Amino acid sequence: MITTCANAILLHAQEDLSIPTPLVSEYWARRFLTWHPEYHIRKEYTLDADRKNAHHPESILDSSWFSRYEKVCDKYGIQSRD
Repeated sequence: MITTCANAILLHAQEDLSIPTPLVSEYWARRFLTWHPEYHIRKEYTLDADRKNAHHPESILDSSWFSRYEKVCDKYGIQSRD
């Protein structure tokens, strides 16, 4: 991802379009991370199926969660500002 972004920056910065666009080297990203220790590599993990499905508004609106939540708030006198 870092390499792709760096190459996109080089493409936008290029003024003379008659010459080929320069690209960063294969090891450029590794050296960049060495030069900038404030950045680090983070592995990307896939979402669990339940978490992924929870992001769909249809599944939230179709569930009875809001009605149960409202009943509990009424039962215990919980205000929206609480």
